[in-house]
Amino acid sequence: MLGASACIIVEGFAPLAADSTVANVEGGTPDAPTCPPTGCTDASVLDADADAETPGRVRWVTTFSSEGPDVAPGFGDVRAIADGGAVVVTSFRGSLGLGGTSAGGYDVAIVKLDRDGHVVWSRTFGGSGDDMASAVSVDETGAIWLAGSSTSDPTAFSAVPNPGGLALPYVVKLDSAGMNPVALAFDLSGVTTGACSALSASKNGRVVVGCDFAGTIGMTGTGAWSETSTNGSVDALVLSVDVTSRAPMWRRTFGGDGTDRVVDVAAPAFGDAVATGWFDSTTLAPGAVARIGTGVNAWVAALDPNAGASRWTKGFGQTISNGITRGHAVAADRPSGVIAGGDVRGEIDFGGFNRLTSSSRVAFAMRLDSDAGDGTAIVGLGGTISSTRGIAVDVLGERTFLGEMTLASDGKPEIGNVALPPFGTGTAGFVVKNVGGGIAWLKTFSSDFGQVYPRRVSVGDERELTIMGRFVGTTAFGDGIPRSSGPLGSTFVVRFAP
Repeated sequence: MLGASACIIVEGFAPLAADSTVANVEGGTPDAPTCPPTGCTDASVLDADADAETPGRVRWVTTFSSEGPDVAPGFGDVRAIADGGAVVVTSFRGSLGLGGTSAGGYDVAIVKLDRDGHVVWSRTFGGSGDDMASAVSVDETGAIWLAGSSTSDPTAFSAVPNPGGLALPYVVKLDSAGMNPVALAFDLSGVTTGACSALSASKNGRVVVGCDFAGTIGMTGTGAWSETSTNGSVDALVLSVDVTSRAPMWRRTFGGDGTDRVVDVAAPAFGDAVATGWFDSTTLAPGAVARIGTGVNAWVAALDPNAGASRWTKGFGQTISNGITRGHAVAADRPSGVIAGGDVRGEIDFGGFNRLTSSSRVAFAMRLDSDAGDGTAIVGLGGTISSTRGIAVDVLGERTFLGEMTLASDGKPEIGNVALPPFGTGTAGFVVKNVGGGIAWLKTFSSDFGQVYPRRVSVGDERELTIMGRFVGTTAFGDGIPRSSGPLGSTFVVRFAP
């Protein structure tokens, strides 16, 4: 049984001994003052010294804000890139601290950071409505891929007429400078609602995309196709496209009689493409995955990287009526297997290899066999209310989990069976490095306003870790420099040594 602030340990986690440019903004120092309410438009870089490669050391922190109502919760992404820097996307409203003003509601902001966290350039895109950025990836040519949704008329990037202000999905390719956007040729004339929320560029010249849609969606041109959602409900779509021609290579839909969504995808240089999300259909196809109980279930799938054929699809759910299980993050494990994570509430059946019970939402991560999807491990990440939001696996097979936890006044946070210092009420973020079945290091960060929401983690070629998310209030992110958000929140980006 898993209580409100306890966790289960089966494998590891035992403690171990386009309209604005800002160029070359100078970074701060460890003695820099508190950042203003508009946010820090530079990076605070710790001096390079003998401790520079201490595992988990904060190398730099960058934050940026808009002057008015700020970053939309739940949207944004980060990718470490080959030059050691990172590309960040988010959505903003009002004036972006880096330059640019939204055209209507929310607009898309793309920010390039160098290897020290300095802003190299920023671009903003948007129309008359809300244009949301959910995912970013960078292919082997350096091109930037962006995904999200738009209610503008016409829609952002693809300029599809949208007089009804529907939420419609988009995927767009930009050059390495964030310019010259070219959208995938979606046919959205039959879509009633949709969004693309996940991207992963592989090393074999393809990008895997995860989208949700209701109605009929398709693509025009070479390899044209069309798919209609089941009974008009929301279905999940996983699509592979060629990075040069942007032509579709394969697609796979997941759907049933309810609402079925994809939240994250991964396209590694080795093994299958993998995806995760959640469903409340009675049965999820393909694979005839039966929902457990009456609540929302998580799903994880492995797909052939060349043809998209389904290797397996697994569902994970709870037996009580108000239980919820959602998949939020997925990564390919090394040398094989799949790591997936999310949050659960209720008595959860993880495919027969373990069960846990919790009266509150608890973060989880599990490893699945690459051949049949059989579960081999599960890790509870603790906290009164918690969720795994990002997973990264580096070239050595070392895993990093990113997430959030929310505590009541009497909450006792812990990750694995490691007790954490109390941080008061509200939501705090955590980063856990998992090596050899145990915690190599962990970091937590909270704000005086009680709102820190980590969203994504990316691992670079040198195994460095970059996370992004949103915060409200003042927090230090582990480097001793307090930073204040905009009135309703700011975006943060933090780089850690591996």
